Amino acid sequence: MQISKPKALRLNLIILIITTATLCLFGTASYVLYQSNHEITEELNKTSESIDQHLELQLFKVMNSFSPKDSFPDLSIWSETKRNTGLCMKYSDTKGNTIQQVCRGNTSLNKNWPLWFEKAYRSVFNPGQKSIKDITYNNQTYGLLTLIPDAELEIYLAWTDIKKLLGLSSITVFTLCSLLFIAIGRALKPANIIVSGLEEMSNGNLDLRLPPFAISEWHRTAKAVNHLADSLEKTLSDRQRLAFKLINVQEQERRFLTRELHDEFGQCLAGLQVNASSIIQMASEKYPELIPESQNISNITIHMMDLLRDMLLHLRPADIDSLGLPASLEGMVSQWNSTNNGRTKYEIEMSGDIDKMEEPIPSNIFRIVQECLSNISKHSQARTALVELKRSADDDIEDSLTLTVKDDGFADISSFNDSSGIGLLGIRDRVNALGGTFTLHENSPSGLAIQINIPLS
Repeated sequence: MQISKPKALRLNLIILIITTATLCLFGTASYVLYQSNHEITEELNKTSESIDQHLELQLFKVMNSFSPKDSFPDLSIWSETKRNTGLCMKYSDTKGNTIQQVCRGNTSLNKNWPLWFEKAYRSVFNPGQKSIKDITYNNQTYGLLTLIPDAELEIYLAWTDIKKLLGLSSITVFTLCSLLFIAIGRALKPANIIVSGLEEMSNGNLDLRLPPFAISEWHRTAKAVNHLADSLEKTLSDRQRLAFKLINVQEQERRFLTRELHDEFGQCLAGLQVNASSIIQMASEKYPELIPESQNISNITIHMMDLLRDMLLHLRPADIDSLGLPASLEGMVSQWNSTNNGRTKYEIEMSGDIDKMEEPIPSNIFRIVQECLSNISKHSQARTALVELKRSADDDIEDSLTLTVKDDGFADISSFNDSSGIGLLGIRDRVNALGGTFTLHENSPSGLAIQINIPLS
């Protein structure tokens, strides 16, 4: 189960906030630059209107002999004003000849803006655009007024506004992100507990429950997870009890079939064998021609008795009820050693009070070991196989049974899953029904190891 980490979520939220703040800052900066350019343009238009009116007034005085002709045009008064710093004014006649030109420069301008800002500003706003206006009197044009603003001054003013905005905004964004990082961390703190709890539950610890949280959303999430854990725990508990009952019913049915086959069918075969032997004895004296058929009956009866013996051993080994689990396992290991022609050497080690366990544990342990040894013989090509059975019943250790079956053959752990085979599924079902745990891992240096732990309390 893949679960996204809360730290990554907090980082993603902070990145999202920073991205949003950056976009807002970019929008604000664009608006500030537009506003600065608009103010400069408005100021230029007002200055143009004011100079135009003043020149028309001068022209009126000259035309009405209130002022000498050589007093027009007079732009000196505008060179004294601070509001027109960085502005050049030029008056030309109708033919384009310059009559008078006045510039109000800014020699103390500090070009401290970056080159990329200047290029961007020039490409967007095109500073230093000329303003040309006709000077007229009585519907007659006497000249042209040209206003040329200082482009570098416009860039300087725009950069000054942006620098102030960037400085303040940077401090604001940094402070906001720091506070949000702390706040989001505190808000997502329950997510660490929820993720840890889900990981514990996924590992089988369904007794774990999440605590209540102050935040409503986290509290509802924890409540839903706890409810799911309760339902899952109850379902698994019901399934375990059902599997346990099924295994008990299966073993009781096998015990019943074993007893009936042994007592009824076995006795009938034994009687049939006795009758066949009697017929052979009588036929040898009086009817020799009946001896072959009587011998065939005897052979068939012996074969059926062998099949019955194997069937009874498969249904329920008699050694478990009469000799106990240790002797039954030792007998099984000895039988495997005698029938595999020396390809694999089987060994068994047992410790603890194994002989005093109640059903259905002994019969199920026998079946599990039987299936494991069968799989080793069929698939592993192992030279040695070891069965370890240990019961721990100390005062400080919970009473439990540990079974380990390992070999040194060939095994690919990735090829084993819940659908690997009926045998593996049967082992898992038996272990789950007994409330135990089942682990499968590669043995060192080669082979497969199966470890089963079953609580006996």
